[in-house]
Amino acid sequence: MQPKTVEEVISYYSELMKGKDIDFTCGSFESISPKGEKDVVYLDPPYTNTKALYFGNISFDGLLPWVDELPCSWFMNINGVI
Repeated sequence: MQPKTVEEVISYYSELMKGKDIDFTCGSFESISPKGEKDVVYLDPPYTNTKALYFGNISFDGLLPWVDELPCSWFMNINGVI
């Protein structure tokens, strides 16, 4: 995105979130602890470059059971597909 477009997108969403009870947390899935059904978890594995190649190994053996236990909605971006 062009810098001006990024600025417009950030400003738009900033206005939408004003006055709302919203917290953002960034970290590995093991460090995230959603509290209730109103929470939303967005999972987006780290990339090595703009070709959407994942950096390192993703522990799906650990991730999938964790997702099954979430008390809330979640979605994940895998190689550009949500």
